[in-house]
Amino acid sequence: MIQRTRGKIRCLWLASFFLLLAVAAQGAATNTEWSARAWQSDEGLPDNNVVDIAQAGDGFLWVATRSGLARFDGVRFREFAAITAAGAPTALLQAMLLDRSNRLWVAKEHGILVCVEHGRTTALTPANGLPVLPVRMIVEDHEGALWISYLDGGAVIRISGGQMHNFTSQDGLPGGSTCQLASDANGQIWFAQGGQVGVFRGGKFVTLQELQGQRIAAARAGGIWIYSLTQQQLFKYVEGSEPVKLGRLPVNRPNVDATVLYEDRAGAVWIGTRQSGLFRYDGSGFTHLKTSHYEIRSITEDREGNLWVGTEGGGLNRIQPRSLELVDVGSGISSEAVRSVCQDTTGGLWAVAASGVLVRNHGDGWTNVTGINSGQISYAQCVAADPQGGVWVGTQYKGLSSWRNGVTATFAKTNGLAGQSVRSLLTTPSGDVWIGTESTNTLQRLRAGRLQTFELPAGSGFITAMSLDAAGIFWAGTSDGLLLRCERDVLVEATANTLAPPESIRSLCATPDGSLWIGYGGRGLGRLKGGKFIRFGTEQGLHDDYISHIAADTQGRLWFAGNQGVFYVKQTEFDDLANGQSVRLRSVVYGIDEGLPSLQANHGFCPGALLAKNGNLLIPTLTGLASVNVDNLRQNLKPPLVLITRVVVDGRVVAAYEAGDTAGSTVGSGTVELGQPSAKLRLQPDHQRVEIEFTALSFTAPRNVSFKYKLEGLDRNWVETGSKREISYTHILASDYTFRVKACNESGLWTDSGAQFSIKVLPYYWQTWTFRIAATLAAGALVAGSVAWGVRLRHRRRIEQLERQRAMDRERARIAQDLHDDLGSGLTEISFGSEFAQDPMLGLEETRKHTQEIGNRARELVAALDEIVWAVNPKNDTVASLASYLSQYAERFLKPTRLRLRLKVARDLPASPLNADERHNLFLASKEALHNVVQHSGATDVQLAIEVEDGALTVVVGDNGCGFDPNTTQNEADGLGNMRRRLKRIGGRYELVTLLGKGTTATFKLPLQKVQSAGRQ
Repeated sequence: MIQRTRGKIRCLWLASFFLLLAVAAQGAATNTEWSARAWQSDEGLPDNNVVDIAQAGDGFLWVATRSGLARFDGVRFREFAAITAAGAPTALLQAMLLDRSNRLWVAKEHGILVCVEHGRTTALTPANGLPVLPVRMIVEDHEGALWISYLDGGAVIRISGGQMHNFTSQDGLPGGSTCQLASDANGQIWFAQGGQVGVFRGGKFVTLQELQGQRIAAARAGGIWIYSLTQQQLFKYVEGSEPVKLGRLPVNRPNVDATVLYEDRAGAVWIGTRQSGLFRYDGSGFTHLKTSHYEIRSITEDREGNLWVGTEGGGLNRIQPRSLELVDVGSGISSEAVRSVCQDTTGGLWAVAASGVLVRNHGDGWTNVTGINSGQISYAQCVAADPQGGVWVGTQYKGLSSWRNGVTATFAKTNGLAGQSVRSLLTTPSGDVWIGTESTNTLQRLRAGRLQTFELPAGSGFITAMSLDAAGIFWAGTSDGLLLRCERDVLVEATANTLAPPESIRSLCATPDGSLWIGYGGRGLGRLKGGKFIRFGTEQGLHDDYISHIAADTQGRLWFAGNQGVFYVKQTEFDDLANGQSVRLRSVVYGIDEGLPSLQANHGFCPGALLAKNGNLLIPTLTGLASVNVDNLRQNLKPPLVLITRVVVDGRVVAAYEAGDTAGSTVGSGTVELGQPSAKLRLQPDHQRVEIEFTALSFTAPRNVSFKYKLEGLDRNWVETGSKREISYTHILASDYTFRVKACNESGLWTDSGAQFSIKVLPYYWQTWTFRIAATLAAGALVAGSVAWGVRLRHRRRIEQLERQRAMDRERARIAQDLHDDLGSGLTEISFGSEFAQDPMLGLEETRKHTQEIGNRARELVAALDEIVWAVNPKNDTVASLASYLSQYAERFLKPTRLRLRLKVARDLPASPLNADERHNLFLASKEALHNVVQHSGATDVQLAIEVEDGALTVVVGDNGCGFDPNTTQNEADGLGNMRRRLKRIGGRYELVTLLGKGTTATFKLPLQKVQSAGRQ
């Protein structure tokens, strides 16, 4: 147990020792002229242990990690699943080579060598004669033969034409350690082993020099580069001469174990080490470069000049000259936010840190100058330099301070300053100083030592930005979105000419063309030019809608900084968009691609961004002072290679570039190969959605690659997508199309032809010419039949019309009869009754009696009229309406009596139609039954039940009265006959059940099918 603990402690001590050495080496020699951007497994890399890297002929970057192989386009990694499965699914990757024929060779564990060609894999295994040993490297000679070096025992084999040859000491190999191999520009094989360096010539390994070479690499101008572990030296060796010493690596440790050497196209030699990171030799000395891990496994260079470094644990790194860096202003707080920056007449830089510290840099580094000559300028918020050599500092609590020729002066409330907290300053060529304090609705100007105050409109907020335009007019923006202009000492509000409703203004910038650029806090960018205002936002390609700083450089670019970092847009693009000559801006973004953290800009203080005299753009950010050397930005003159990678139709991959390369894809056997120039896709007519993915192989600034596409035959113009790398279409009509896509790199260089493929959308069968001809013939044959059918149809419609007219006439006659029988007779009775009531011979009691009878009869007529109106109204032609009305009538009719009503109406009555005649007869029959109960039954309870059963509407009226003998009743002379006749008239059925002493039940049934049929007539 004690030994195991000691072993763990020893391992931890060694790991800490090596880590400290690496950190010390990086801290001692790191060069800020280079940037490193790392990609790791959380961004799609299969494994953070990168074995090797190679750029294929199509432009993709192949990245071999221990656990898998992936293709990289600068944005996305697509794992090549076939390489994992080849030979042995669990074998880890050890080495990789891209040969002259653009075939990829990958060495795996257990003696497996896999070849990848056009997305297809073939594997060689120990069954083919390969040794089961760990592979160190693979190189290719001038004949295209593969040379493989193994770690254990120093074995070397050569594969050519399917034949393998295992080299031993009999072939001149010194033996004793792993053999290092290199292939020069002519395909000559070099080796280093056992303290000897030489070439393979005439079928033998020929020693040329005795030198302990740990690593070798081919030199582009001839010969090789050698790193000697014993001498800790880098050598250049050319056959026929002595090795030339080039120097030692600047590392404070006794032995530096180099892992890889590589010469780039510029002639610089890159050296990767096991414990000390990455170094560069440029002919004059060594430079240490910071990477994501101190152990380097592989190095290569792409076509654009980017250097790619594979680390053991830190993922994939891209090394390139730094165009943007974060400067620590030396305030005493690492990576502290910067509020304001300016440059004085001597070229010195001044900056204010978020802690309120004022710092200065005159070319010898940043120094704290908060207490200039004991002037105690503290709690600084903004700083501005005037043309006379003075520097003005706005503070948070102590007003405004000035420094000139070593003398410090202060302006405070006691001598007229509007507020003690100064956030904004602007100096003019004439010597004026404009002052914005946190005192709202106030702006001041210091001229010739006197303060002049300008009152701002109510609700202005405080001044956040100021600028002087090309005509010398002063402009100011406020926290509440007001834009102000001062001309001839008159301050006016100009907000109405800009954004409505107002939005907080964060920055202002005037350019020589007379434009005033306005940066908003959430509404993008505004331009006021010649009295005309136009807004630009993210929907038009602007990278950010929060614009905290604006600055113009000398190359026609406008630089911006906001919540999402630093970017620029060429001024001509704004003009083209405003004039309708383009539809989208192209923003070039900096930050993540340079390996930097978030570059969110600081805001609320003025002055902000500064274009310094040396060409550097300085921008205050929340993580320091961002510095961009805009005059030395690298121009990428290589247009990006464009490829269409996949086509997905309704969730299924139907076309792919080198089909089968994507892990977990649904690629089928009939997948179209998009790598073929004549690729053509056939789509079925019932497709729903077509998704097309494409990419551009530009690695210098992949986030700044822009795309435009067009589906010829559908899109009239090119459609710009910005950086979006996929588009979709829905329901493409049957026709022939050609899809085209182009890309533009960060320097604005577009590809000429781009990529394309053909699409044929098949028609439905009724859209084919065969069907159309057949349909034409069939249509001719149908014309005659159609004419005959039309004649018959007209006759049938005429008959139906006559039947409907007859039914209408019957209904009108019934209504007239009801009006005559009920209303006519009732009104006659009321007339006679009123005459009797007016007889002067009648006494008071008899007159009251006649008047009461007239009222009762009038109410009966009103009820009768209501029944007629209900029966006539077509809105009531449903079963539910009949049930509702009949239930209400029964309650109203039985209320004056002592009979108790029991309603039983089904809740789920269907909305089946009933015409007026059927409703009228059903209602009258039910009404007759209720009248019989009241007049003849002597009952105490009455039940009314309405339901639909077996497709028939059933209405039941029952009582618990005395009943009667139907055999002794004159059915046809009383109400029973009326009920039977009414149901028969509408096609229904009437049933009567009665027993003496046990009550009577009348049931009315009407089949709903017949009701529907009658309704159609």
